[in-house]
Amino acid sequence: MCYCCNLCNRCGRADEMKDKLGKRECPACGRLEPDNDVRICPECGAALPPPFPPLPSNPSRGR
Repeated sequence: MCYCCNLCNRCGRADEMKDKLGKRECPACGRLEPDNDVRICPECGAALPPPFPPLPSNPSRGR
């Protein structure tokens, strides 16, 4: 892993970060929502923060 991560995902670090940290917190009840497609908190019905943008693709991965 490089120490200057620009999320190119060559080493898989961006995938790892998304799996561990890709959870949005509900501003009303504090629930962590791992599903990026959910717009409303299933616990209390409050609007969730915007979803995370998709990770950049790496055309050289898979060679």
